[in-house]
Amino acid sequence: MRFKVWVCWGIGLTCLMSCNDSKSSEKPELKKTDQSNTQQQELVDKTVQQNELSFDVYSTGEGFGYSISSNNKKLIIQDHIPGIQGNQAFRSHEDATKVAELMIGKLENNIMPPSVTIEEMEQLGIEMN
Repeated sequence: MRFKVWVCWGIGLTCLMSCNDSKSSEKPELKKTDQSNTQQQELVDKTVQQNELSFDVYSTGEGFGYSISSNNKKLIIQDHIPGIQGNQAFRSHEDATKVAELMIGKLENNIMPPSVTIEEMEQLGIEMN
């Protein structure tokens, strides 16, 4: 009887160790809030590899916004100027276009996360008030 107990423990321990080894090559466990960001990042990474990026500029009622898509899948929807306080829409179609083109350039060059700084928008001449 003792032999059977030791065999069962040995099998169980072996199973646990084999499960543990497979996890060592995976990414560490993330908090729930980080998991959605990681999943979104992986989607962006996979999409950028396909290099089928496009953008659309649209009216928001208060101004303009843009979206960036890959193979008809929207990756980014930006209804307002990023990086500034509040929810101010782009004042012109041209401003939204400039930032969308900058974002596509960052995605194509795998600059992650593809964020836009106030300094970059100032260099592009984006109106922010």
